[in-house]
Amino acid sequence: MDPLPVIDCSGVANTYLGATTIFNPSVTVGTAPYNFAWELGDGGFSTDSVALYEYGSTGFYDTSVEVTDDFGCSATCD
Repeated sequence: MDPLPVIDCSGVANTYLGATTIFNPSVTVGTAPYNFAWELGDGGFSTDSVALYEYGSTGFYDTSVEVTDDFGCSATCD
């Protein structure tokens, strides 16, 4: 059995209004290539490995990313 991906989601930059927020996770376990499914907390989504997103207003947003590896194993980071 293949191990589940392990994701570090601490790589977030530009967390202020008017800037493009950068979500840059690090996957340390799993088998590449990886598929990414981002939920950005205000209805926005992305399938990019590094999500770039500009929020329309200030506030706190619950974001998460599900990473699925080449063998179909997945893990979520939020």
